[in-house]
Amino acid sequence: LGQLGEPEAGVAQAERVLADAPNDARVRYNAACAFSRAGRTERAIEQLQVMVKLIPNHLTDWVRRDPDLASLHEHPEFVRMFGGS
Repeated sequence: LGQLGEPEAGVAQAERVLADAPNDARVRYNAACAFSRAGRTERAIEQLQVMVKLIPNHLTDWVRRDPDLASLHEHPEFVRMFGGS
């Protein structure tokens, strides 16, 4: 939805899915993408932090290249978790 120009609809959908599956790392990752696209940086970082706890061996290479997360690449916590881009 964020890619279709409806970031707030994407955020609403992400919040619904998070409520239904809070322990699913894939949901956390996709929610981070939706929040990032909507300019909700801290909410996106929060989702990535939880994802890392759920799956310690996550794929950092893709996280650093994912265009949905581009707005986070310089955030200090993003760099701490995944390294620089």
